[in-house]
Amino acid sequence: MQNSRTVQNGVHTAALDARALWALAKGAKNPSLQEKMMLAVHESAGYAAKESEAFECPALLSPVSELRHAWEREYTRLTSLRAALRTTPGITQWLNQLAAEARRVCGMSFGLYCTRFSEAVDARLQQIEPTFRDLALRLAKETEIYLSREEREQQRRNFEASGVCTLTGIDPDCCPCGNHP
Repeated sequence: MQNSRTVQNGVHTAALDARALWALAKGAKNPSLQEKMMLAVHESAGYAAKESEAFECPALLSPVSELRHAWEREYTRLTSLRAALRTTPGITQWLNQLAAEARRVCGMSFGLYCTRFSEAVDARLQQIEPTFRDLALRLAKETEIYLSREEREQQRRNFEASGVCTLTGIDPDCCPCGNHP
């Protein structure tokens, strides 16, 4: 857990950014400002959702129903996710989502699929509270598509030794990655 003061500062700083952007965007139909405003609202809710105690919508956002409702929706979503990531079924669902994302960008290469999935797990493991990270890694390994950093490096070396693309594991004459002459 983060220091409570740090969390509160993050909640309120992001809320101040959102309120300032709301004031700037008011009347101006600038999608970029609207997007930045919602990102700041989500950032504020994200800081609050990291803490174990219940947070209320910051006073800067409460008077503006659009901002208050967006903050409350995001806070509820993130606290629900946080609670789910404390359970085996929740972590399994999270891993399934990461696997689905990896499938969409793997180009039908199993080697690349394993790499993308494993990198996503490693990169997003911080979303899971420290007490549940070992469980998440154990469940990821049980999928048989998760590879540790060492295993990914070994896979790359095996691909290189066999003359296939080190990224996809596909024959360079057929590989769609675009890195072959």
